[in-house]
Amino acid sequence: MPPIVIALIVILAVHYFLAIATLFVLLKDRGVTRSIIAWNLIILLVPVCGPAAYWIARTVRRRPSPKEEPQDDSEENKD
Repeated sequence: MPPIVIALIVILAVHYFLAIATLFVLLKDRGVTRSIIAWNLIILLVPVCGPAAYWIARTVRRRPSPKEEPQDDSEENKD
């Protein structure tokens, strides 16, 4: 078998497992929404670079800070 065929088989095998893992994490992170359609296309259509792009974006994306509890101002407004 020519080396180019072996390289393609390895790349596609790596892409298959990486894409499955990335799609699983994507659905876990965002749930089923319209916003994941673009990520699905990138992950599935761009071998290896698509899943890598999502993993990089996921680590770079800043997590929102926990929301502060609303303060009860009822004591101040008892006029």
